[in-house]
Amino acid sequence: WKARPRRGQYRVYRSTDATSLERPIQPIPTQETKGIFVFSTIYNQIVVGPTALDQDSKTDQSIDPLVAQELDRWARRVLPRLDPNRDVIGEYVGIRPGTDQRDYQIHVQY
Repeated sequence: WKARPRRGQYRVYRSTDATSLERPIQPIPTQETKGIFVFSTIYNQIVVGPTALDQDSKTDQSIDPLVAQELDRWARRVLPRLDPNRDVIGEYVGIRPGTDQRDYQIHVQY
């Protein structure tokens, strides 16, 4: 197997009475991805993410506007009264190692 940089992009939204969550929402995992989560923070914010997109750069943490729009659509599917134009308060990208394997790989060499 080979490790590559995999980016995870998140969007953070202001929570209102109409968009608050009591429990995290986790999609059913597939062979390719564990899915995009929707969860609330201890600061009463809504977070949507992460994505899982392979990239060549180990340092590029720039926000992709097309991915941001996709996260907005995903958030609206779960919370229809959320207004991305009004409620977005932040977004970020993290880079983690990714492989072509479904789960973590641990190998011992002697």
